[in-house]
Amino acid sequence: MDEPLANNTEEPNITETKGRLRRRLITLACMLIAAGLVAAVTPDDSALTKPYAYISAALGGLYFVAWSVSFWPQVLLNKQRKTTVGLSPDFAVLNAFAFAAYSAYTLALYASPRIRHQYKRHHDHAPEVRFADVLFCLHALLLSSVTVGQIAYYDGFAKQKPSRPARYGLAALALYVAGTAIVGHEALQILYALSYCRNQRRVDGVKPPRRRAAEGMGSSSGRWRGAPGM
Repeated sequence: MDEPLANNTEEPNITETKGRLRRRLITLACMLIAAGLVAAVTPDDSALTKPYAYISAALGGLYFVAWSVSFWPQVLLNKQRKTTVGLSPDFAVLNAFAFAAYSAYTLALYASPRIRHQYKRHHDHAPEVRFADVLFCLHALLLSSVTVGQIAYYDGFAKQKPSRPARYGLAALALYVAGTAIVGHEALQILYALSYCRNQRRVDGVKPPRRRAAEGMGSSSGRWRGAPGM
């Protein structure tokens, strides 16, 4: 009587393992396809010969996709658990603020003729911002904002409240950007202030995030996500 029970418990485990392997292969295939698409739309680098330009574009596409995918485990884990307890609210809020600053910085350098002209006047060359950079920062802003929204929806900020240093830090960075906008002589200075907010978040990300339990942290959230181009 014991043997059939043992076989019945083994079969679901084998099926579950095969299903997990299949999902991973599908995810890897999708990543490779997305990397190829990014590489295809990336402009050629005139400083590189043809073979190296293709290799550079392919590696850049893989880099873009790998970092973009790293935002999803935390969002999916929160949805699966129906709670964000264990996730550091400091990390989530600062991450969203940093990518808001990064998105404004990147979009302005990519799409604003006025900003591009000011940048070229100061640096003797046009800003090296590509469409893939814009896609990355907007995707990162979207998912980091979704993570903050999950904290508010599942638990509320009364339960998952950012620490006092994080709140003071956010206020100081916002005042710094506002002050630069008031006293600055050109719009490019505001973008530099935004880039400082982004870099300040990178320094803060070196510190271990405050959390109550490791269970609520996705596999990619325990470290700082460095963004392409920064």
